Amino acid sequence: MIGWTGDGEWGNDDVVEALKQRHSGSVRYTRYIRAPAPPDPQYRAMAHHASYDLIYRDPRLWDWSFTKHRPDAASEWGT
Repeated sequence: MIGWTGDGEWGNDDVVEALKQRHSGSVRYTRYIRAPAPPDPQYRAMAHHASYDLIYRDPRLWDWSFTKHRPDAASEWGT
């Protein structure tokens, strides 16, 4: 989960705490101090709302995501 300090004093802390209460899984929360405007010029006026752009560029996200797999997933999709 990602956010930026402009989300308020606590940001997404309540959501992160709720996710941590689940019976399985883990949560990693990255809060950026400064987030850029969206890369699409049409949305440039939305300053500080593109923390997603930063996280997609972070190799740690991809390292983590490629460790997630379920051997039975293909059969559950009918393939």
